[in-house]
Amino acid sequence: TVKKENYVIQSGVFTSSDDKPSLEFIFNASEIYEYNVDSVVSIEVKNSYLTGYGTGFIISEEGYIVTNYHVVEGASSIKVTLYDESVYTAKLIGYEESNDIAVIKIEPQGKIESLVYGKSSDLKVGDDVYVIGNPLGDLTFTLTTGVVSALNRLIDTGTGFNINMFQTDAAINSGNSGGPVFDKHGFVVGIASAKYASASIEGLSFCVPIDDVRSMIDEIINKGYVSGKPLMGVSVYDKEIMNFGFLQSQRNINGAKIAAIGENSAAQKAGLQVGDIIVEADGETIKSVSQLRTVLSDFRSGNAITLKINRNGSIIDAVLVLDEYAPSQPRTDYSYVYDL
Repeated sequence: TVKKENYVIQSGVFTSSDDKPSLEFIFNASEIYEYNVDSVVSIEVKNSYLTGYGTGFIISEEGYIVTNYHVVEGASSIKVTLYDESVYTAKLIGYEESNDIAVIKIEPQGKIESLVYGKSSDLKVGDDVYVIGNPLGDLTFTLTTGVVSALNRLIDTGTGFNINMFQTDAAINSGNSGGPVFDKHGFVVGIASAKYASASIEGLSFCVPIDDVRSMIDEIINKGYVSGKPLMGVSVYDKEIMNFGFLQSQRNINGAKIAAIGENSAAQKAGLQVGDIIVEADGETIKSVSQLRTVLSDFRSGNAITLKINRNGSIIDAVLVLDEYAPSQPRTDYSYVYDL
């Protein structure tokens, strides 16, 4: 048995899987919990509407913490509680919405320890996995166990992104999101996500494989964002709220309607205007913002994309040379407007 102080602790820029501790050590559930629970954190987020809860895990002694993007999405404040009950205010460093990951940071008052990455590509169906998190937001630092039920599940997030995940029968409930998933060696091989589980179905949970996001986490820490993603420079929406006295009705727009255009953006340079409706992108019919996001996911910054625009009933062609997407603070108003 190897205690955690004998682990290779990663700090700052992350090492390759070849630098991790030996795979010869296999731990039982109680050992995995004992050696790793002090590097798991409880997260509380607030905005003007509600209070939400999630989980995260420390990945460097400088105080960087990984969690799910949907845990901190729209947060006006983020509070982190460590296993020793110390409480910190965290700041958002950056996020990658299409893979549902985010990095936040605290300024630790004393020594903290980070977890060690494993290799999710080594996982096989039937392998044991262990999850530490905060189900329901108040059952803090709970351990659940299970096996890998399936690999390479493409999960539809409902926002135009399909995320590759592995499936497990370990219990993952609301509040577990963003927490670490360990293999039998005590290494982090996944990030738990309760958002895509069903409350009416048991034994069906999903996790983001750590191999898919390790380099993204590194880029977020060093740059604040994941490089190479395309940016049109528009704010768009596909729903309008219609007011009828005391009543409201929601109307779908047949396309992605432009609410705002960034200064010196690709959209402005291509002549797009506020009120234009994007109805086609790269030859694909666009009926919603999520469809436009799906098309954009195949492009990189610097690529050119051809659009068809409905401008006051006339169809206009436009070509955009896409900029690089460097996300700002997530919106806190929960509007139907999305920045692309």
